[in-house]
Order: sequence, then structure tokens, then C-alpha cells
Amino acid sequence: MTEPTQTPSAVRRILGVFSARQGSNFRRNIIYVMRANIIAQAIVLLSTPLLSRLYSAEDFGRFALFSAIVAIAVSVSTGRFDWSIPNAGTAASAASLLLIGMLFLVATSLAAVLATVLAFMADNAILAQSKLGLAVFLIPLAMLGLGLAEQFNCWFVRQVDLQTMSHIKIAQGVSQAGFAVLAGFGGLGAVGLIGALILSTWVGIVIFAANALGLLRRLTHTSRVRFATTFLRYRRDASLSTAVSLINALSFSVSTIMIVTFFSLQEAGWYALMLRLAVAPIGVISMAVGQSFWSIAAELARKGQWLDLRALYLKTIGRLAWLVVPIAIGCGAGPFVVGPLFGSDEWGPAGYVLLAMAPHLIGVAVFSPTTHLIVYRRQAYQFASDALAVALTAISVYVAARLGLGIIICTMLVSLSILTGYVVRFFLHLRANSELSNKARAVDLSSPSENVTRDESRT
Repeated sequence: MTEPTQTPSAVRRILGVFSARQGSNFRRNIIYVMRANIIAQAIVLLSTPLLSRLYSAEDFGRFALFSAIVAIAVSVSTGRFDWSIPNAGTAASAASLLLIGMLFLVATSLAAVLATVLAFMADNAILAQSKLGLAVFLIPLAMLGLGLAEQFNCWFVRQVDLQTMSHIKIAQGVSQAGFAVLAGFGGLGAVGLIGALILSTWVGIVIFAANALGLLRRLTHTSRVRFATTFLRYRRDASLSTAVSLINALSFSVSTIMIVTFFSLQEAGWYALMLRLAVAPIGVISMAVGQSFWSIAAELARKGQWLDLRALYLKTIGRLAWLVVPIAIGCGAGPFVVGPLFGSDEWGPAGYVLLAMAPHLIGVAVFSPTTHLIVYRRQAYQFASDALAVALTAISVYVAARLGLGIIICTMLVSLSILTGYVVRFFLHLRANSELSNKARAVDLSSPSENVTRDESRT
């Protein structure tokens, strides 16, 4: 009798790395999202050589400008009550926050529709020079879809249900690539890329809603008293979070908007496609770690376990630092690979743009997954670091354009500016943790009578 073939131990260890059946909740959550990101980003990478031949660099430039404008709009559209959902003390409060955010989103989306129509009727000069044409009318629809997706995302982070989120990620990746390819063959230009983004977003929303039936019932039974109480309790945090969200969106979008303004659409397209291409593999790890870290960090913050949170933060940063090596290798290969892969005539110079992006990508990979200062209620710190990055980025693009330094040097200056903002936020994260750790330690050392006195004085 032939004995059953045994899986070699080395193969078992490799497969075990991607198994979500073992390890801590933090590890299992990372694996769920990482596996989904690998599939979704593989779809992006495999479809990009085809898309680069179906769409021109100018099309990608317009799509990047549209995405940047929508990102800024979404950053304020929900009032950022959704950012407090993972930290809310009860599920009822979390559902109320979600409902408040949805109402804000509907109101701001309708305001965007009105503003767009009025600008078109008035033949607004800014609208005429936006380089988007009639695609501006799709901004409110994209804004509504992405805003709803972020609302649901925060709810599932609170529930630590990252398995559902991983399924949504795959569905969105498949649908966006499929819609973009079909639109490309149809010759729709930038509108095809924009339409693919919007349609894939709504695919994700449908799946979110189908897996959140309990939430939908809770939303319909939210009382007016709880709604008002939740709004009054979290309105200050939401205001601070909105300011942080806006400046954070600007830190990602200002470079694209200014490059479109001061450089050609072709150069903006090089920048946009290389950023999309480079973020794809980095997103496999950073998004998985980021969502899992946020869910665990919010739980530790609710329990006041600040030292455990600090240890988790430093350990995660240390492991992510190993990504510097593959990023450096990948960016270094850009000048030799991009042209032959995407079309040398139009995309050859984009390889040098990818090389200049290395500092930016290192910041995204190493620091961005863990910079959730909302868990400390220190949004002002995140606002300060993002404002610094925005200012440095704007200055970099302006100086490069005025001095005629070209898109490659401009990209390098922008990348260094963004990395500087991430490094500053890293130290602010440690400071916020130390402040709350010291405060908790002081409370533990004080006597019960002193605690009562302190509470009365606060009141």
C-alpha cells in the first residue's frame, strides 16, 4: 500500500504564513485583509499594462484630478462622526454616529449638486478651466458613494469583521478593472476611468449593506433622544476630526492638483499612474495592517491600556520598516521596466518618476498604517503633521515649476515633503501615548478621595 504523500514542512510553514486559522486576533485580521489585497492589487497590476494602452497619459491625469477633488470633498462630507465609531462606548452610540454621518453626507452631496449646476449655468471660469469638462457632474455621485463606503468601513472595523471587508475589497478590484477595460475599448477616455471608480464603489456598498442587516435595524430604531445626545457628546471630536480629515486629504491630493496646474496633463498622468502602480503592492500590507491595528488600538484605548498600545505601535513600525528594502529595489528598477511594460513612446519617462517616489512610498508603507491619533483623541497632533506636509508639498511643486526643474525633480521634492510629515507624526504619536500613560499613572497613584475631588472640580 502506498503511503499518503506528506506535505513538506517548508511548504507547510509557507502556507501557514497566510493561514487565518491560527495566531492572535491581530494576526488573523491582517491575514484576512492581506489575502484580499493581494488578489485585488494583483488585478490592478495585471490590468494596468492594458489600461495604459487603452487610455492616454492625459486621461490618467484627468482621472487623478477628479479623484483628488473627490477625496477632498469626502474628507468633510460626513462631518467625520464616523471616525468615532470604533471608539464609541456602546453599539447604540456607534449606530447613532453612523446615522448622523449619513445625514451629513446626504446634505453635503446635495449641496455639491447644487454648486455644480449653478457653476455650470453661470459659466464659471474655474469650472471652464478645470480640465474635467462635464465630468464634474459625476463628483457628487462619487462623493456620496465613497462617503457611504467609509461609514460602513468604520462600523466593520468596530465589529472587527475584517473578513467581510476583505471580500468587498476583492469585489471592488474585479469590478473596477472590468469596468475600466470595457470603457477603454468603448473609447470613453477619462470618463471611463471615473465611471469604473464610481461603479466599483457602489458594488462594495451593496455588499456592505447585505452583511449589516443588524445595523440597518438598529439605525431605524434609533430614538431622537439618543440621536441628540450622541450628537452633543461627539460634536467636538467630530469637528476636530473633520479638520484633520481635510488636511489629511489635502496632504494626499495637493500634489496631484498642483502638478495638474503647473505641469502638463501628460506629466500629471505619469505621476498618477506611477503612484497608483506603486501603491498597489504596498497596499497589500499597509491596508491590512492599518485596519487591524486600528481595531485593536481602539479596543486598547477603550480599556486605557496605553503601555500595551505603545508596545504594539513600536513593534508594528519595526516590522514594517523591513519594507524599505523591496521598495528601494522596485523604484530602482522603474527606469528599466516601466517603458517596455506600458509603452516606451508615451510612458518611458514615467519610470524616472517612479524612482523619485521612493521616499513617499517608504512613508506610506512604514508609517501610514499605524498613525490613528484619533484613538488618543489627539486630532490636533495629526492636523499639525499633515499641515506641515501640505505646506512643504505645495512649496515643492511651486518652486520646481517656477525654476523649471521638471517633473522628476518635482516628484522627488514632493516625496521628501510627505516623508517628513510622516516622521513628525511618528514622534507625535509617541508623545500622545506618553501623555495619556502619565495621566493614567497619576490617577492610579492618587487616593480615592483625591479622585472624587478631581471629578468634582472638572464638573
